[in-house]
Amino acid sequence: MLTRVLAAADGNITLFWAVPDFARDLREEFDKRRSPEDEVWGEFDGNLIVRSPSREAPLTLAWARSTWHHLQLLKFDSIGQAAKFLDDGQSPRRYVSASLAAHRRAELIQEKLRGYPKVWRDFRESLAPTESFGGFLMLDENHLAWSGAVRPRLPLDGPVFNEDKTAPSRAYLKLWESFHRFGELPIPKAKCFELGASPGGWTTVLRSLEAEVWATDRAELAPALMKDPLVHFEKGDGFQWNPGRLPEMDWVFSDVICYPEKLWDWVQPWLALPRPPKMLCTIKFQGETDYETLMKFAQVPRSQLVHLFQNKHELTWFFSP
Repeated sequence: MLTRVLAAADGNITLFWAVPDFARDLREEFDKRRSPEDEVWGEFDGNLIVRSPSREAPLTLAWARSTWHHLQLLKFDSIGQAAKFLDDGQSPRRYVSASLAAHRRAELIQEKLRGYPKVWRDFRESLAPTESFGGFLMLDENHLAWSGAVRPRLPLDGPVFNEDKTAPSRAYLKLWESFHRFGELPIPKAKCFELGASPGGWTTVLRSLEAEVWATDRAELAPALMKDPLVHFEKGDGFQWNPGRLPEMDWVFSDVICYPEKLWDWVQPWLALPRPPKMLCTIKFQGETDYETLMKFAQVPRSQLVHLFQNKHELTWFFSP
């Protein structure tokens, strides 16, 4: 079926891989963010194949765990022929793969190509930025769909890090993945404000980067963080904090549980500053996805809205002025 769909397609074709359990959200987001020319050309297991005949800027969807741009169909006769075509030798490229059929054949093709690291030793470790990243989807014994432009540059099941067993909570993995994915992180002596910091998973990461942290929550941080002279903690309602109560911040963080609209209102004074800080916030949905507020975050210039592999029914918003 997909072989016929792709063979008949023209124009720019994009494959959006749905976040597991959130295929409905992906389709709803597509319906809200699409332009008149975008159309669903095919669908399988909640994943969308979208045709955009003349779109200039690529469509991005937050509920896609991976996006394969410029999807093309390849007919091949042998494993070696397929691998040689994908590894054209013109530029270094790593591949991620999936299969709907001929699974062993897909594995044999993948073995001839450069893959992704199984484990990153550290969230600051990344692949060479000059490398291109591709993916292929095995359709049957002699057909695959492939893309030479996969975003994000990660495996379909996400990055795996050597975990920090000493952290106060596992929330630090969300911050590790964010820094790894967005390619930006606080420099030593950076001033960071953290809303809803307890018990200190994110604070621990920020201090490991030698940043100075101002933090607030209704509960205290882990004892070691409370004793840290470069962690300035105040107990209380963090939503009462605004830029006027703090030194000029380089970064603002939030992983607090609240309604998306409340978080949107809280970030407005920060966005309005002459020199706004970088911001990394988790937008947590309670019940149905709040698309009205989601679209507000998505439309902020110089920002990205994504679903991290560490996210649940939530999205991560990153603003870099």
